[in-house]
Amino acid sequence: MRSRIPFLSVINIRYCRNIPQFTSLSVSSRSAISTTMSGELEKWQQALVGKKYVEGGASAESDNTFSEATLPEKKRIVNPGVFLTMDFQKDRLNVHLDDNKVCTKVTMG
Repeated sequence: MRSRIPFLSVINIRYCRNIPQFTSLSVSSRSAISTTMSGELEKWQQALVGKKYVEGGASAESDNTFSEATLPEKKRIVNPGVFLTMDFQKDRLNVHLDDNKVCTKVTMG
């Protein structure tokens, strides 16, 4: 009985050659984008983690709470157990809440 593994490997290698290489961003550009995003992310983490999310406008806010009015235009409030789409938007703020509506984590994307 002949083994078919070498034949399948040759087919897979042939198809891998046609995969486009994405090299439009240089390494320095990537690090600049990463640094900018991490600075923005750190700012939002310090401002939101541990605070309670309240529905309504800025009038409902206090030192331990925040509302949608304080968040950027591109945002996503993530409640526990909710399915998320996998689309990546580098400037979108994701605010993760626990069962008590307290912010536990902030991510970008």
